[in-house]
Amino acid sequence: MNRVVITGIGVVSPVGNALDQFWSALVEPRSGIRPLNTVPTERLSTRVAAQVDDFDPANYFEPKYLGLLDRFSQFAVHAARAAVRDAGVEISEEIALETAAIIGNAAGGQNSVDDSYFKFYAQNSSRVHPLTIPRWMVNAAGSQVSIDLGLKGPAWTVASACASGTHAIGQAFHLVRSTAGLLAFSLSASFCTSCSSLACGTAKLHSPMRTASLPSNASPRHA
Repeated sequence: MNRVVITGIGVVSPVGNALDQFWSALVEPRSGIRPLNTVPTERLSTRVAAQVDDFDPANYFEPKYLGLLDRFSQFAVHAARAAVRDAGVEISEEIALETAAIIGNAAGGQNSVDDSYFKFYAQNSSRVHPLTIPRWMVNAAGSQVSIDLGLKGPAWTVASACASGTHAIGQAFHLVRSTAGLLAFSLSASFCTSCSSLACGTAKLHSPMRTASLPSNASPRHA
């Protein structure tokens, strides 16, 4: 069995998009839950969430490339790039053939889903964006990470609800430990503050969720 070490970390999170910011928030500790400002909240029971609201994809991606990426894939690719820089690794052809991308995600491209539903049902459009499926599918983030970094090793997505990221890290660990010379990117990439996701999570039918979340609207830091 090989020894497994973490050589680089990248992060996009509600408490910071740089490793030092993220770590500071963890040790303070500082909550990332705050009033929602990325979606309309008038019809939602819960108006707080752990949202990433200081990430402008235009700062990191070419306009043509942005059209291929749902927001959760943007997070994954940006974090993977940061992990490469943190590790100081140059991905040569030889390394690319032995590098895996194992991504945990449970929801897929919720922004793309919302946009398509709105166009089809609210605007009575007969067409949706032609790249809706490649942006929406749950393995989109893993595919985009592999493409962006030029990885040619194993690539798959773990979808096991809120445990997806933990399971992905565990699978990457076992893969590296049992395979000589293999590197692995393991990420948890999710964006679940689209209108439809929030509406499902705060619907009146879910009384336990309402009981847990409604008092936090006035004091999100204590959510």
